[in-house]
Amino acid sequence: MSAVREVTSMQELEAAVGSCHDGQGLIICCSASWCGPCKAIKPEFEALSARHPDVLCLRAMDDTGPDVVAAMKIRGFPTFIAGTKSGGATFTETHRFSGADRSKLESTFASLAAASAASAPDPFSGAGRERLFPNVQALVDMGFGVEAASLAIGYGGSLEGALDWLEARPDGKPLPGEAAPDAGDGAGGDGDGDGDGDGDGDGYEDDGAEGGGGASGLSLAERKARVQRLIAEKKAAKAAEEKEAAKARELARREAGQRAAEAEAARAAAAKEVERRERQRDAQAAAKRKLIARLQVVQDQLERAKASGHADKVAELEAKIAALQGGHEHHAASGRFDPAAWQARLERAMGVLSKLDGERGRTAMATVKALVSNAMDPAKGGAGEEAGAKFRRVKADKPALRSRVTDVPGGRPLLMAAGWAAEFSAEAEAAGVSGAAAVDAFVFGGAPLTAEQAARLGRAAIEAIDAALAK
Repeated sequence: MSAVREVTSMQELEAAVGSCHDGQGLIICCSASWCGPCKAIKPEFEALSARHPDVLCLRAMDDTGPDVVAAMKIRGFPTFIAGTKSGGATFTETHRFSGADRSKLESTFASLAAASAASAPDPFSGAGRERLFPNVQALVDMGFGVEAASLAIGYGGSLEGALDWLEARPDGKPLPGEAAPDAGDGAGGDGDGDGDGDGDGDGYEDDGAEGGGGASGLSLAERKARVQRLIAEKKAAKAAEEKEAAKARELARREAGQRAAEAEAARAAAAKEVERRERQRDAQAAAKRKLIARLQVVQDQLERAKASGHADKVAELEAKIAALQGGHEHHAASGRFDPAAWQARLERAMGVLSKLDGERGRTAMATVKALVSNAMDPAKGGAGEEAGAKFRRVKADKPALRSRVTDVPGGRPLLMAAGWAAEFSAEAEAAGVSGAAAVDAFVFGGAPLTAEQAARLGRAAIEAIDAALAK
């Protein structure tokens, strides 16, 4: 938990400094709410303040504590001012630095913590702090603050007693009205300087014989074992917490990386799709322009053929115009189905086809009818929107389609009149290939055939056969 206190005036700053003991380390963070580096270093500052409770940590904001910021002569944010209390409500500044420098901040806290520990008053009279350092350090290693550890040793008299004292006082502070320890309590008289008074340097007080129990009912060896067990448990718990925290940080890092990778993949896919659609639109526009130009050329040729009286040439050009008009009408319709236009194209195409060889004409019309039926039959390829989906697109280079329909004069217009449209290859168009060679596939975009339309298509096929046989 953060131990940072915010001060909004010089009076609050002086009161906070006055609550420290002489020589205690303190650090003031002068920050601004709009400052990016201030926001970046804030979690680190609060974490270090929680880790070093013996260092007084203060924060002054430019908007809530402008007097403090001005008095500290701050020129940039964030600025950290470190020092030690020198008496009363004053402190001596040791150094300052600006910027979100984590390494400088950590080293500053380390030096201030050492100053606080060295100057901390003994919680009891008698032995100096140096005599208790091994036991204080043992408690610090277990996760207690230096000040709390010093108080616990002073009140408990030994490492075991300190643990008992801390267990009853989780905040590490004496209970209200609790008397200070007597002189020499827990310090020993003339021992070897370890603060236990028994001269053996192990930090334990021998209340009785080695198996006699003493005041606590436990022998010295049993009490030593208990303390070692408590230390081991505390260290193990601390290590487990650190391990879990490390795992949580690693998991968060991986999840953030995964989210970033997924976002990048989605962005790349979206950009690729946009590029594909743009290429498709450009290819379709180019194909439409070429189709219109070719239609105009063939119409001019037809007029000249009529004028010269070449009937065979006229029939051939009319079939070609019918095919081109079918493709042009498909582009102009933009996916909308016009029953009247569909019927007109069908009539025109079947009229041309009926003049051709009966066998091939019959095969072409029967094949087109089968293609339309497959594309619109719900029983084929699934139900609903997926009905006949796999039958709605036929590759132009499919041998059966070419031999039975597209290579038959008039077969292509019949196919388009029945609701099929040519799908041009963008690659072929880009390479300058046009005409039938540029068609990649035929796609069905018409409405479902009614029973009457299907019957008319069938009758037209029969009529074409009869006409061919009558020749």
